[in-house]
Amino acid sequence: MRKIAVFDLDDTLVNVNTTFDFIGYFLWRRSKIRYAFFLIFRELKFIFDFRKKSLNLLEGFSREDLRKGTEDFFEYSKKYLNNEIVEKSILLQEKGYKTLLISGTIDCTAEVFARKLGFDNWKSSELDFINNRCTGVLKKDLLGKKQEIFAEKEWKKNIDFDKSFCFSDNKSDVELLKLFGKANAVIYSYSWDLKFQKEWWNGFGINTFVTSFNPEFRTHSFFSPFSYDLYRRRSSLSLKDFLISMFIFPQAVNFFMIEIPFSFLNIMLFFIAIVGFYSIYEIGYAMNDCFAISREKNPTLRTTKKFCDRLPLFAFIKFSMFLFIVSIVSVLKGIALYFFLSSLLTLFIFFLHNVMKENSKVKIVTFSLLRIIKIAVPISVLSVNFLIAPLFYVVYSMIPDAIQYGIKKEIFLAKNFDEKRFKKSVSMFRFFVLFLSIGLFLFTGTKIFMYLSIFGLYFCIFNLRYFYFLAKTKNKKGLFYNS
Repeated sequence: MRKIAVFDLDDTLVNVNTTFDFIGYFLWRRSKIRYAFFLIFRELKFIFDFRKKSLNLLEGFSREDLRKGTEDFFEYSKKYLNNEIVEKSILLQEKGYKTLLISGTIDCTAEVFARKLGFDNWKSSELDFINNRCTGVLKKDLLGKKQEIFAEKEWKKNIDFDKSFCFSDNKSDVELLKLFGKANAVIYSYSWDLKFQKEWWNGFGINTFVTSFNPEFRTHSFFSPFSYDLYRRRSSLSLKDFLISMFIFPQAVNFFMIEIPFSFLNIMLFFIAIVGFYSIYEIGYAMNDCFAISREKNPTLRTTKKFCDRLPLFAFIKFSMFLFIVSIVSVLKGIALYFFLSSLLTLFIFFLHNVMKENSKVKIVTFSLLRIIKIAVPISVLSVNFLIAPLFYVVYSMIPDAIQYGIKKEIFLAKNFDEKRFKKSVSMFRFFVLFLSIGLFLFTGTKIFMYLSIFGLYFCIFNLRYFYFLAKTKNKKGLFYNS
């Protein structure tokens, strides 16, 4: 009987989603109209089946189109390869193990990644084709059921499962991992809930493989707006989600609430201010991450020692960008004193946040202040009443966020912590505040309650995504399954 080494692809061998990231990459280059629909479906994924709709957008492309697109995508994704895991696959192959890449991703990406990384075989979901044209649907779907491959006779009778390896980060692969005597759940060292993840996997009798993989933040990225936030979040989607949810719609309502005219100049100044403020905010982010590496016993590793050695250069470039933005705002609007001083205050609060001891209660205050400032400062270029701007955030987001930040070390790491229940409680709190605001507005007619009602509707609609997601998850241990 042969010994094999099985590897998951997404977030195990490579730190990207090879289905969605590939489709977005491919459509951007082949059809801007389809790419626009891709973005719409992504933003409305709490309504649509985003995976299904994304695959539909591949309809009509040939196998050759998709294969060539995947070849290009692989070259783009090289910087996200987890070399620790890739080297593990090579080492096991040299020891005589047959390597198998198995993934719920589509076959065009699985085939190219398996070939480029030297795997002996691969299995994945399969796109359907008619007359060499993709139909936009799956002929075979392995997502969440990879273990079914090994129920087939040709696999089952020829493998020594007790002596074989399996690596995956995906919690929906529990049943797959349980088949193997040398199963390893892959966990990233920068995960804040590292201890909890270890306990979760160990509860199934599965060992954990902690990888310190961190893609390098390149020097040329220092000059790009939002570059460090994008890097540390590991996802352009999460950054864009934040910008849309916290800046685009809410600040449009703030324009109305604070009575700022919707002129082209004001809108342009607002977006310029966001870029300038984020240059300062990213210095604070980077300071925080580098302080963690140098001071904390078990830090969340969001960056690398190499980047921290270049932190002064990064701070100089970002601060220079900030001063350039301040000069532009001053020319267009006049002296931007509030914007300038409140941005510098942000750096000071970051400094306080960093010098406090790891478990200091003061950090709950500084954490909350930083979140408030993020909303208020960009609008300070337009109104002296900019401190009203974060009111919606204080009521609907900061309170549960502060609670979460304050309890996460004590409760989130507890074995019996139910994350789904916690998120559901946060959502119910927001609904309660919404109905209270609507009632008070109808009773008093006060503008402030109308303002909170509008934001309440927005946040609660935004929160319906959680209820939709909860309905689709079956995680009996309390953590969301990865897709």
